[in-house]
Amino acid sequence: MHPPRTEEIKTNPKNSRSAQPRRINQARTAVPDGGPLPGDNACELLYDLDLPLRTHLDVLRDALERAATEGIHATPVPGSRALFVVDQYGCAQHGMSSKQFNERLQHTAATALQRAGSAAGREDHNVHATSLDSTARDPLRVPWANYPLHPVACARLIGDYAVATLETSGPVLTRLLHAAGPDARWVRPPGNADLQQGEVIMEIHQQEQLRSVALPGGPTMTPGRTLQMRRAELNRYLIQLLKPGSWVAGIKDFLAARQAGRPWPHYRNEHEIWV
Repeated sequence: MHPPRTEEIKTNPKNSRSAQPRRINQARTAVPDGGPLPGDNACELLYDLDLPLRTHLDVLRDALERAATEGIHATPVPGSRALFVVDQYGCAQHGMSSKQFNERLQHTAATALQRAGSAAGREDHNVHATSLDSTARDPLRVPWANYPLHPVACARLIGDYAVATLETSGPVLTRLLHAAGPDARWVRPPGNADLQQGEVIMEIHQQEQLRSVALPGGPTMTPGRTLQMRRAELNRYLIQLLKPGSWVAGIKDFLAARQAGRPWPHYRNEHEIWV
């Protein structure tokens, strides 16, 4: 049996300085051998979860179709998220002026955020992920061409003719985790600045109560673990529209496994989701 073969198109094969061959070789090593993922951080490794990946990509599919007709469509997504889709062709069909476009976008987005429970004065703790030029800048994102969507919808996302944005409230997200067991705390200060690469936004703690140790003088020390969530994992929850149950189960599996470094979750049926 021959090993997988990967070829890059639309590039000069004689350009030895291209970063793409290095990323391809890293990916080849990461998948079968457990090597580091493409990028500059050798601590980022694939972590296999014996859990099914469940998503709300059907909501994205419907929103893209609605936006192609309506121009702007917004809807809440389970997990305290709101999805906004803007389609340039749809907007052009309605002949919206800049003022009409802004007013409609603000109204539909505010309504969706309110229904998702991520508004009502908490906007300074809201965070978002967008489809704009995303996979070209972040090698850990699934390319839009691999999404189980209509090819025309994928092409519009790739060309930024359609733009999808997912938004949520950080504190509301921590309460979602806390209700499922993990002790989560939102650590990002309030503000409207974009999330930075590597920025820690949430800490999830787990104490190992069965290993409590009595210290001299009376105090008791309880060992524990802390999982830090950064932008990439939040973007994954948002832009891939993971169902909250799958996402929370994956986090709990990380904590139980005690794996160091930066684990990147791989669900057992992902090959059935991304085409």
